[in-house]
Amino acid sequence: MVMGWFSGRKAQSAPRTRQSQPDATPQQVHTIAAGIVERGEAPDPTQNPDVMLEVGKRYAARSPLRIGTSDLALGATDNSLDMAVSWWRSAVDAGSVEAMLQLGRVYLGWGGHRAQVMELYERAANAGNVIAMVKLGTVLLSDSDDVPFRRSLGQDISAEDLAHAEVATAGALKWFGKAAAEGNSDAMFNLGLMAERRSDRSAAIGWYTKAAQAAHHAAQDRLDYLMGRRAPGHHPIQLD
Repeated sequence: MVMGWFSGRKAQSAPRTRQSQPDATPQQVHTIAAGIVERGEAPDPTQNPDVMLEVGKRYAARSPLRIGTSDLALGATDNSLDMAVSWWRSAVDAGSVEAMLQLGRVYLGWGGHRAQVMELYERAANAGNVIAMVKLGTVLLSDSDDVPFRRSLGQDISAEDLAHAEVATAGALKWFGKAAAEGNSDAMFNLGLMAERRSDRSAAIGWYTKAAQAAHHAAQDRLDYLMGRRAPGHHPIQLD
């Protein structure tokens, strides 16, 4: 995975496409979820999606494995995380966009689940979730960056590989562009990096300026560098 790309920080509230029970207040959601966890109940697809999402969060909090860290490498899991995943899957089936983001983070951490990650992020992005748009763009950009990485290792690159990279790059531009249009500064920063990579200094400065105006510190750093005001910094990818 290429260092430097920002893939979003906070999950947004989740619009729902199906709900079997009436809306519950936040306090009711927390109370119901706490009872379900205490009783160790199995996922109930007729439950309120907000409750299913909250139950999953409570089980995830019980797990010593931290989502979004290297704890999940090589598919590591435990009973609490398994329960969280089961409840989030039910919430996804009920249309919870935030559950799609949570489950996508787990699959991304486990590795080897690219298809599931892409499906979850794409569903959430198509539902209008800006964070999902940025995460989807980041996954696609990682795909496109696989070609130069393999070239650096002296590996052969086929025409099919190049075509796949072009499609992935176009997809990343599309989703970053949609997120940037909604005011997401991480997307603006990533568009600036992509512009730099294709040697479009003017476009890069434009995107970095917009992101910096939204208080994106890494964008300000890159902007200062391009304007000759400082040496370039190093900005690791952010998954949360």
